[in-house]
Amino acid sequence: MLYFIAILPPEPLRSKLSAQKQLIAEQYKTYKALNSPPHITLFPPFQKDASQEEYFLQTLEKEMSTVQSFDITLNGHGAFPPRVVYVAVELTDALQQLYEQIKLLVREVWEVKEERYGGRPYHPHLTLAFKDLSKGAFHKVWEVYRDTSFEATFTVCKVALLKHDGKVWQVLKEIGLKKE
Repeated sequence: MLYFIAILPPEPLRSKLSAQKQLIAEQYKTYKALNSPPHITLFPPFQKDASQEEYFLQTLEKEMSTVQSFDITLNGHGAFPPRVVYVAVELTDALQQLYEQIKLLVREVWEVKEERYGGRPYHPHLTLAFKDLSKGAFHKVWEVYRDTSFEATFTVCKVALLKHDGKVWQVLKEIGLKKE
């Protein structure tokens, strides 16, 4: 099975981001971003046997019980040319520390290899369009969103373990962070 770990924005922000993804999908015929809820990836998709799900959830709950809630700010749009357009996420010390903690858990405790993502610095973002966005459409989308503002702040009080069902990503469980 395929899994990944992410931060899901709360409602109504999640619906607003979903609507933006849907609009881009319809206007530019790019649908891959609709296969997952709006999210900030903490650990990219990895394969493991489904029999380990309960273990994943238990160890993730234990690990997240030590992490204090923190705020995230979304500020504008960005791109990874020539295929990805996203909402920009400000990288704070708290977010970087959570990313490092999750990465260590998944690599060391869950024994997941991260070969294809290794070596790159963490660049948190909320994807609006990717993979099936043609180069021509990318330039059109980026022309529209490059200078478009998008501002929001929310408190991260959970992380989610998502699982691919063969068609789309489903939230397996959201795990709460340390309570005040």
